[in-house]
Amino acid sequence: MINQETLFTLFPNGKIRILPKKTVIATPHQKVTSIYWLLEGSIDHYVSLDKPKKNVLVNKTAEPMTCIGWNGLNAPGRFYHATVVGSKEAELYEVPMDQIEQYLDSNPDSAFLRDIGQRIYYQFGQALSRQIKQMEHEHLPTAPSTLEPYVISPEPDTEEMITLMRRSPFMEAFEDEDLRELAGHTVRREYEPGEEIYHQREPTPGFYILIQGEVTIERHQEGVRFKHRTLSTPGFVFGWSCPLEMPDVCNAMATHKCSVYMIPTEQLRAILKAKPALGIRFHRRLIWLLGNHLQASFTRSVYLSIHHDQLTIHNLIEGHKSKLQLSSPIYQVPHLLKEYVTKPIAYDILHQLNQKGNAAEKFIASISLQLLRHDEKELKFMQGLNRIYESVTENAETDPEALRKACSASTRQLFEPLEVKISGWEQLPKSAGHIFIYNHLLNDPNYTLPNGFQITLDSHFISSLILDATYNSPGIRTVRMSKGPEYGHQDYYERLGYINVFTQDSDNAPARREQAKKIFYEQATAHLKAGENVIISPEGTSYASEESPGPFKMGAFNLAYQNPEVCIVPIVLFNFDKRIPANTYYARILEPLKLHEKVENEKQLKPFVYEYQRTFAAEVEKIRRLSDEQKK
Repeated sequence: MINQETLFTLFPNGKIRILPKKTVIATPHQKVTSIYWLLEGSIDHYVSLDKPKKNVLVNKTAEPMTCIGWNGLNAPGRFYHATVVGSKEAELYEVPMDQIEQYLDSNPDSAFLRDIGQRIYYQFGQALSRQIKQMEHEHLPTAPSTLEPYVISPEPDTEEMITLMRRSPFMEAFEDEDLRELAGHTVRREYEPGEEIYHQREPTPGFYILIQGEVTIERHQEGVRFKHRTLSTPGFVFGWSCPLEMPDVCNAMATHKCSVYMIPTEQLRAILKAKPALGIRFHRRLIWLLGNHLQASFTRSVYLSIHHDQLTIHNLIEGHKSKLQLSSPIYQVPHLLKEYVTKPIAYDILHQLNQKGNAAEKFIASISLQLLRHDEKELKFMQGLNRIYESVTENAETDPEALRKACSASTRQLFEPLEVKISGWEQLPKSAGHIFIYNHLLNDPNYTLPNGFQITLDSHFISSLILDATYNSPGIRTVRMSKGPEYGHQDYYERLGYINVFTQDSDNAPARREQAKKIFYEQATAHLKAGENVIISPEGTSYASEESPGPFKMGAFNLAYQNPEVCIVPIVLFNFDKRIPANTYYARILEPLKLHEKVENEKQLKPFVYEYQRTFAAEVEKIRRLSDEQKK
């Protein structure tokens, strides 16, 4: 790397600047007129937020020869963030941009630009290290992405490869002649999910271009696996340290089966050395790319600071507006993200720009989609809840059994992309016609439909993913009688043919309660004798996972006692009251009970239920501990 003495030799007309603490060296969107190298002292980097109005410290460095103003080497030639003297004073060497350009014109060797790239890459590693400490127990978005299919021949011609390269914001700045030169030295590689492509702290084998699949760029430090980026856009490049001749600060791992083109390290270096003009263009563009990734890491620091997805995106766009066209649809995104009904439009814009926008739009869209992955996952979840509701209320079918099957299919689709763990399948009776009890869990209020109705996740889960999956029938559930204004509840459950019961959340009408209790036993018995499973929450209301189970009422147990051939099949649930990001839903099927084998007469039933609730609670506690262990 270039040292201070060499810098003075290359640019003898540069000037030493000694600046006191808090001197502002650069401000966002300011035109870069000089590049500075830090000789002594330290500097702080801040991202200036528009909402709320404040500056967020995103990095500190005292590394000698740290470069400030590298943004001037690529259009639009403006600073991205604020840089301030952090130490009592700092000594810097200033070289005007015109002297830099004159040097590059007369010295086609790319070593100088490579050195600047190395300095940026070092800052990038620093920023990632700082974020890992900043995170502590934070979990950044890592939800699975939707992969874009990309078809290319197993042995493509050069034009196919150039078309792929053109999709990359990095490659789009090169002429066809440059791309042909690079394409002529690529080799194709295939990676399976979980396979490492290169390792942190080791030189990368080459410079990679993604064909299809998904690659995660992550850093391992202090026992933490920290995901910097997930790349799934065909044409995007990684292995950025390869042309810098430095060990990589991250691992690269295939998270889905993926195909890549690789330019082996030695061949890339040979090309850039043999063609100096290409070397200059390549390293200029690499500085642009590394700057973007440094900015992405700074954006993540903002995310960790303000804990607000939409404001982070707003400030990301504000910070890059000097690179955006006034007509860019990216400006609409923060406003569209504010409301549930307009969020799908926001994500459509982001996905379109990630594929077909200009370089600035692709960068902002890709970072935004990365940071918003949990939010987008929740949007899809809410859309899934809507589909469940409409599969019942908007269905032309009127037969309750057919509607229950439609509801089950939509529920299965809802849970398909989520982390679900079901154990105890071997406990299920071979045939249907039994009572299934479970600990009823609250719904998170964020999953309330626009009409105020909540799809009960736990009971729908049991119906679809356990009973329908095993017996080809979702079973019959007991549902509380709705209150007068709950039209969403009424429109939904009245079509499904379930058994209505009074709970503490129903209207208070004592006469109707007694009548409903009698009807419950009659209808439930009829369904059991017809070979249908009946699903009952013995608590009569819902609780948080940590407070579950509540006191058991006797209804389900009286019903089982009145039908000696029927088993009670307990199912323990956990986390169905939690929001879906980074959540695992647990269900454990327990050993079935035949009450006539547990009690000799009806008088013993209530004491048995009291004791069994303690057994059931112990099983809930086991799953709670399992859930806690999985989060560590």
